[in-house]
Amino acid sequence: MRAPGASARPALHGLLGALLLGSLLGCWEQRPPTLVRAAPELPVVVEPKTVAAQPEPAPEQQPPERAEQLELTFVGDVVLGRYLEARGEEFFAPMHAPADDPFAMVAPLLAADVVVGNLESPVMFEAPPQSPSTNKWRFGSSAAYIDQLVRGGFTVMSLANNHYFDLGVEGQLEGPQVLATAGLVAIGRSRTEDPLVRVETHEVRGWRIGFVAFATLRNHVGERGGPQLPFASLGQVREQLLPIIETARAEHDLLIVVVHWGTEYANDVSNSNKLAARALLEGGADLVIGHHPHVLQAIERHRSSEDRDGLIAYSLGNFLFPRNDHRPGMTGVLRVRYRDTADAARPCLEEARFHPAYIVRLPGWHPEPARGQRGRQVRQRLEELSASHGTKLVRTDEADGEDLLVTGLRACPSATPL
Repeated sequence: MRAPGASARPALHGLLGALLLGSLLGCWEQRPPTLVRAAPELPVVVEPKTVAAQPEPAPEQQPPERAEQLELTFVGDVVLGRYLEARGEEFFAPMHAPADDPFAMVAPLLAADVVVGNLESPVMFEAPPQSPSTNKWRFGSSAAYIDQLVRGGFTVMSLANNHYFDLGVEGQLEGPQVLATAGLVAIGRSRTEDPLVRVETHEVRGWRIGFVAFATLRNHVGERGGPQLPFASLGQVREQLLPIIETARAEHDLLIVVVHWGTEYANDVSNSNKLAARALLEGGADLVIGHHPHVLQAIERHRSSEDRDGLIAYSLGNFLFPRNDHRPGMTGVLRVRYRDTADAARPCLEEARFHPAYIVRLPGWHPEPARGQRGRQVRQRLEELSASHGTKLVRTDEADGEDLLVTGLRACPSATPL
């Protein structure tokens, strides 16, 4: 038999538990939700990066603007020093002291964009007291005298002549270096590799000028393997040079042949020289400038088969030289002016004129403008010799009237628009 009140206790316990659970649940449902606040965002600081400064690209090198006209002047043999003997002793005798200006009197005649001469005296940084050459005439110079050329306005000097050996191998090797140090362009230097005769390009005021400098005679033949003079015998000029000129024609505005050739003191030009010079113009050269005879020879205008005017100066004689007895003393400056044109494949030879000059002995050998009787003598000689080559030279109408103009040149077409 169950004890009285035994089943009522558990029921009471269950009721109390249910009431407690309900109360707890009611309290839970009535509690407000807890808000969780986000931490405030801090501003983002970006540290600037240090970037190395980049150099601005160099502007493109623009080619020089091409000048509408170009003037060039040419002279003959220039000697700065020589070797003499006294009492059996040889010594170096400069033509002038280093600070002298032997070209001062003719500087206005020389002034041009390009000024070209034949440097008959090889040059070293320091000329030896005796020349290694055994020639009767032995020339040479030291670097100290090269500034005389600079003061005179020269820009290009040809070394291709028969006296280039007068200071031996050292003179051949040092000469171009000495000239370059003075800011002068050396053409016709000796070389140890073929081809000895080649085109040497010189750019002036936007014009590309090709020089071909060589000699047809020499006093010495260089040693095997050593430097050799740019040389071509007269009979080989066309065979050797025409291919060179024809190849270079398209790459240059002007092609100028500077040649040491001819017969000393001769008035007339040999047929071989005439044929060679004309062939060079027909092959594409614009000018043929000669020297070596020590006297003035004819200037010839030649119209090529392409109907283009070319010019030959067979010999421009001496210019600074220790001799002035009449014909060897007659000299001058050849001036040519070219114009770039719109409707022509090649620049046009607009004008060619000759400034007469004369070599004077005192004070010190030097050229000066030939006026008065001397001017008449120089003009008469050149007029007569040139007329025998079919070229008429006329006296200018300027105030002094000393210059000679080459006639018969075709009028140049209109200038190239800038």
